[in-house]
Amino acid sequence: MKEGVNVKSQDFYMEQTDSSLVKSLIVSNYFDTWLNIVYGYTNKNFVIYVDLYCGPGEYENSKKSTPALIMDKLNSKEALMKKAKNKLLFWFNDSNPILTKKLTECLQTYGLENIKFDKPSVPCNPMTVFITNYELPSVEIETLIRRLDFPILAFLDPWGYKGISKELIDMIVNKPYSDCIFFFNYNRIRPAIENENVIEHVQKILGSEGLKNVKERLMMATTQYQKEIIILDEIIKYFSNNYRRYVVPFRFLTYTTQKQRTSHYIIFVTKNSTAQKVMKEIMSKLCSDTHELHFSYIPPNPQLSFLGIDQSDESKEKIKKRLLQTYAGKELSFKELYAKEGYYNVYTVDQYFDILKDLEIEGKVVFSLPPTKKGNDRKLSADNLYKMGKVKFV
Repeated sequence: MKEGVNVKSQDFYMEQTDSSLVKSLIVSNYFDTWLNIVYGYTNKNFVIYVDLYCGPGEYENSKKSTPALIMDKLNSKEALMKKAKNKLLFWFNDSNPILTKKLTECLQTYGLENIKFDKPSVPCNPMTVFITNYELPSVEIETLIRRLDFPILAFLDPWGYKGISKELIDMIVNKPYSDCIFFFNYNRIRPAIENENVIEHVQKILGSEGLKNVKERLMMATTQYQKEIIILDEIIKYFSNNYRRYVVPFRFLTYTTQKQRTSHYIIFVTKNSTAQKVMKEIMSKLCSDTHELHFSYIPPNPQLSFLGIDQSDESKEKIKKRLLQTYAGKELSFKELYAKEGYYNVYTVDQYFDILKDLEIEGKVVFSLPPTKKGNDRKLSADNLYKMGKVKFV
């Protein structure tokens, strides 16, 4: 087992930033949804939450980080805790043993006593916590991930981008009912694309072909925003396996005076269209700015108070035009339509339903819902249409 003390990571946990809180809320708010889903569908004896850059659980100013927020979720919901006690395992990893020692003390305040400073293994009792001190990238980590034969929800939150790889995320997401949320530092990725000294690490995120495409496309870009969208587009394409699974990005911005710039991203990867829907709903509630390709969080600043959620008529008109061109004469379920369209925008189901209702009023789409058990007309709503309805483009 590799051990090392990351002094920078200790400094980071002195005080929680707004962005760090939002990042932790995205993960913890998705956690209980994921647990409810896998508990109902998998026949495996265990499910596991994995945090490979876990930190101490709490900041020095007593604010809670992701592991503690996860525990709060369990304690606040009796039914969820009942399920967890039957199946749930935890694996927390951090290269800094000082931080994992603090995490142990934090977890013990939640009544978790079955804590093992060892690699995850079964058989074991549910609610067992495994703690390791590997430094990523790690062959040992990859070997352990491969051996885990049950659903995984993984959170990867490195300082920059080292330790993140398509291969590692595939190992996780390819398992049944498994999802991955990972962080990457856009500020470091952007210059690294042109740096031959770190090409190996960048290829793990973009792939050889993706890196080649990015470099070619960046030559045609004239603005920093265009360059960012090109990089994000290639990442989405690569991690979605060429749009065969779902990728939802969440952007964090910083600002100087009247300018804003992207600092980092949280990326969600899943095979499940409903998981994509749920994550978009979670992210939309935590964002302070929305563009067509991604949600954004901007730290509060009176100078930037004019920035709001961008659900402009122009953006909606683009979506309407694409829908009418792509699906002319076709009928498909709203759930399938929303999943297909998920790569192109960040709208929630409710927001997308409103766009389609505009097209219905214009006579360009027709909704159909099965009747109720009594044979009555079923109420037209976003939820009913998503669960059982169809949309026909005329």
